[in-house]
This record gives sequence, structure tokens and C-alpha cells, in this order.
Amino acid sequence: MAKTKSTAAQIDQYYATLEEFAQQNALHEGAVSIAFQTLLADTARGHHWTLIPQLSDKTAGKSIRPDGTLKDPMGLVRGHWEAKDTADDLDVEIAKKIAKNYPLGNIIFEDARRAVLLQNKEEVMRVDLRNRKQLIPFTRELPQYCKRNAVLTTCVKLNDRDWRFG
Repeated sequence: MAKTKSTAAQIDQYYATLEEFAQQNALHEGAVSIAFQTLLADTARGHHWTLIPQLSDKTAGKSIRPDGTLKDPMGLVRGHWEAKDTADDLDVEIAKKIAKNYPLGNIIFEDARRAVLLQNKEEVMRVDLRNRKQLIPFTRELPQYCKRNAVLTTCVKLNDRDWRFG
């Protein structure tokens, strides 16, 4: 198994990648989301989860495709991630995804400047991604929520053939 980078190294790489994109004036979602995707995938790997980009799903009869879906080794969905670009109003974009019935059990919305974590349909954390001291605890909260709610996720897995979390 590959050695997992430390949280500090993962965050250093995140900021270095964003800086490289800024130097190239590549600030659109398709570019800047790569930095957070890499950070999230590296963080997830430390919990034996896999970040699957662009995994389509159906909810309430509508197709959705979060930018990332986190799954554990048993295939149980542990969370989602939705990227926006820096020109978007993050709160407006969150409201749009809520209206489209995106899963709100454990999801991150981010735009390379700010990130919002919703858990159990409630906002639990909003951070300035440019502030390293806010980013470190933010990267730990998504998996901690799943640990605190392990019984709930197991029940959902046993009773929902799609193994839906949230």
C-alpha cells in the first residue's frame, strides 16, 4: 500500500497547485477544482475511502452528478463534494443543488476561496480555504462525522438497496 502523505504535506500541495494555476490565470472551475479534488482524495485515502469523480446517481427521479463521491471499501457512500468556480456565488450555487435534491448527509461545497460543509442537511462549518488554520480542521470533519454516525450509516446500508447515505 502506498504511503499516505501527512495532512501538512497534502495542504502544502493544495496551495502550491492553486498558486500554479493562478500564475497561469487558470481560475475556472475545471482547473481550480483539481487542487481540492486531490486534497480530498488524499485525505480520503487515509480513511480507506476512495474519491470517485463525476459519479452519476438518481435521487427523487432526477439525475445528479456531484463532482466527487466518497465511498468506503464496502461501497458505502460516505460523502460528496461539489466544486464551483471563483466567479460563482457559492450560496446561490448551494441553493441550486439543494433544489436539485443533491444528497445533504455529508457534502462539501467549495469554490477555492470558501468551503461549506453540510451534514444531516445542516450547515456545520464554513471556512476560508485561503486560511491554513481553518483548512486543517475542515479536512478532518467530513470523516469524523461518519465515525460519529457509524450506526446510522450501517442501518441505512442494510435497509436501502442503493446504499444511500444522507
